Amino acid sequence: DGVLIGQKQHSGPIPTTSDPPFIGKQSGCGDLTYADIDQIKFFSRALSDQEILSESSGFALLSGNNSFNGNQTVNGNVDASLFLGDGSGLTNLNPAQLASGTAAINISGTAASAVNATNAGNASNLGGVAASNYARLDIGNNLSGNQSVTGNVSASGNLSSGGSTTIGGGTPIVEHLSATFSPSFPALKPSTCATANFTVTGASDGDTLALGVPNARTSGGGTIVHFAWVSAANTVTVRACNIDSNAPQKTAGSGVIRVDLWKH
Repeated sequence: DGVLIGQKQHSGPIPTTSDPPFIGKQSGCGDLTYADIDQIKFFSRALSDQEILSESSGFALLSGNNSFNGNQTVNGNVDASLFLGDGSGLTNLNPAQLASGTAAINISGTAASAVNATNAGNASNLGGVAASNYARLDIGNNLSGNQSVTGNVSASGNLSSGGSTTIGGGTPIVEHLSATFSPSFPALKPSTCATANFTVTGASDGDTLALGVPNARTSGGGTIVHFAWVSAANTVTVRACNIDSNAPQKTAGSGVIRVDLWKH
């Protein structure tokens, strides 16, 4: 039915038997191993591992389950539909080659990139702060709390502040208002003045005022000066005077006057 060719040292006579032939070891011979088998031929039926060698528990099966004790070394790739275990002993892994997914992992070192970090429960390098609470560079941000910047701040758009603004460590400015008016003043005789009232919403008594007066308002003779003040809530009065006691203003001034108002 079959022939097993192997080599192993033998001592004593080889007994004969009428039992059916099997593949194993002869009394007085050492255990056969797979390395001792030169060639196995089966003509009528397949034999199990137990029939090939009397000791089968130390051999791995090509089809079926195996349990390995001790360290295993594989030279080449290992392919499997599923790997089970905690992975604590895995080393020399390339994180860039790991597929995206959800897992509870601890990483020491630097993470170059992440597909999704919104579910990070603890990120010590980020101070344990949720990703949604960090400012982004590609969208607008609303910052709460005090912000301190060491260096220059440059804005290509508008800058708006809901509180006071301090420039160069000086007095904080709470609000700045600006408006333009074109008062109709006559040509002023020597030592005379003329006034006009305008509405500036938010103006209060004692606010700081500055005027931007065009040159055409001061020409035409005499010595013409302009000044303004908050004469009532939301009202600014502009006054023009010819302080020359001898020369009259022969031509009335014209042009738009700008009024700037600051609150402190």
